[in-house]
Amino acid sequence: MTETPTLNPYQPTTAPPLQPLSGGPTPPLVPPGVTPPPSPPFVPDVPPAWIGPPGPPGPPGADSTVPGPQGPKGDQGDIGPQGNVGNTGPQGPPGGAPSWKGTWSASVDYANNDAVSLSGSSFYAAGDPPLGVSPPTAPWQQIAAKGDTGPQGPTGAQGPTGPTGPQGPIGNTGAQGIQGPQGNPGATGSTGAQGPAGADSTVPGPTGPQGPTGPGVATGGATGQVLTKTSATDFATNWQTPFSQATADARYLQLGGGTLSGVLVAGTYTEITEISTPAAPAAGKIRLYAKADHHLYLLDSTGVERRLDITTLEATVSYA
Repeated sequence: MTETPTLNPYQPTTAPPLQPLSGGPTPPLVPPGVTPPPSPPFVPDVPPAWIGPPGPPGPPGADSTVPGPQGPKGDQGDIGPQGNVGNTGPQGPPGGAPSWKGTWSASVDYANNDAVSLSGSSFYAAGDPPLGVSPPTAPWQQIAAKGDTGPQGPTGAQGPTGPTGPQGPIGNTGAQGIQGPQGNPGATGSTGAQGPAGADSTVPGPTGPQGPTGPGVATGGATGQVLTKTSATDFATNWQTPFSQATADARYLQLGGGTLSGVLVAGTYTEITEISTPAAPAAGKIRLYAKADHHLYLLDSTGVERRLDITTLEATVSYA
């Protein structure tokens, strides 16, 4: 149970009337032309009887999310102390405007009071500079230094499309592109010149197709005969009976039509009996025979006899 405090009514006290001061008029409290300050709020000397004792402090409130109003502008601050004296600046140009000569050049002979530009800065000559002496070497003096590059400006609006310029030079060949699809076969071109013979291949080629059947070996012939060429024409052959010891007992060998009447084959030989000069052979034939002088002779159909010598690379060999 909470006890209710007893409230004592406030008994006001009547103040005595104000009495004027003696000895002359009362001076004003505020000088003329000055606005008097506002009166302070009234604070009673005795708290009202119905005001109880202060309660405990409440919890702190949440931070406001709305900023407060802007405060009034402060008064002008006091003037600061005098600063230090700065360094002495460079010698100024002589009286009168400098004579502007454009960009500095090592081949120009400059004179006193000439002005030039170099690397974005400007200079004037405080005297006659020697030929080839470049700023800022004395007697050149700097007028203005090159300014720093400003910040990037905003991108301007897109301008209208300009006219087409002239055809530029042909550029370098680009990289090899990927292979395109197979095109349609073109027309057959003319036959080119014969190229040089290629090197022999070390890999055998494929077997060619079977050729037609050739004329083959001449038909006919008898047992023991051999096939001999009768001329230089291909397949010009016939059958001939070779000489053997059984049939070589002739007195002479007779040749006719450009060929022997017999054929000597490998591993065989013939013997010719030595005789005197035989009878002349028939027209178109010759006879080969041996005489007692151990020489071989040829006799033609006209009866002319010629001795036959065998000539080698080393010497002439006779039958003897």
